[in-house]
Amino acid sequence: SVRVDGVAQPITRANFQMQMKEFWRNAPTVPPSTNATAPDDWWRQRKDFMPLIAKALLDRISGGAVDFSKLTLALLQALDARAVQLWVVDTPIQEALARAGWDGALKPEANADFLALVDSNFGYNKVDSVLQRSVSYQVDWPADSTQPAQAVATITYRHALDAVDPGCDHTPRYGDTYDDMAARCYFDYVRLYTPRGSRLIDVDGVDRTTVQSASAINGTQLFSAYFELPPGQTQQITFYYELPLALQRRTYRLLFRRQAGAAAYPVDIDVAGQTFQTVVEKGEFLWQPTP
Repeated sequence: SVRVDGVAQPITRANFQMQMKEFWRNAPTVPPSTNATAPDDWWRQRKDFMPLIAKALLDRISGGAVDFSKLTLALLQALDARAVQLWVVDTPIQEALARAGWDGALKPEANADFLALVDSNFGYNKVDSVLQRSVSYQVDWPADSTQPAQAVATITYRHALDAVDPGCDHTPRYGDTYDDMAARCYFDYVRLYTPRGSRLIDVDGVDRTTVQSASAINGTQLFSAYFELPPGQTQQITFYYELPLALQRRTYRLLFRRQAGAAAYPVDIDVAGQTFQTVVEKGEFLWQPTP
């Protein structure tokens, strides 16, 4: 646990999330009466708790009052799960971070399939904190070996809160509590990174006027679109596309990459009838069907 000036109780793993929400509502640097009478003061100081907690943590670490083996293990787990990404000015160190996969770069494997789902919430809200995802991915080859494999990627989004946001109001606004901002519609710009040369055929479940396909960074092909998801509902977004002809069944491999900061979610894969299910907790995984 750590102590923060102006906070009566210590901050622990058990109360951390609850305390963060309380800090957002009543910043420890602003008296509660000020929050009630001066909204501008609250807005300017609503995130002031972040450096306060960071200082408390650094003070404890620098004072040696930690188990450094447990701290190191927790940091490694956070880096592998892409809950933390690192970038430094020092080139040799940054190159080492990149080799470890801790820099956040998109890095497709050579001669392999690639799938990276990236969501951007444009709703000025906190729906991502309650959103649940799952991915189903199917690949199969036609009988004619001169034709490319057909891929179908289906992402299921579930807004876990039972609430009402009439008309999916996109206006930036706050609520009385932090949780109020999660009880709103999800305004998502969804991006799917695939191998360069993949050809988009169709997309279901989105605003069709927003669908795009373009060459992207590091040898990827980007498919993107926009959709809105009201509270308490579920939406399936399905991308249909062709993979590059070079990806053949006998040498097929798949590198799946999870978005940094996203919660772990289930992935169901079916490649030419061979299935694989997992929950993606780390930043990525490489899978190859058995011969």
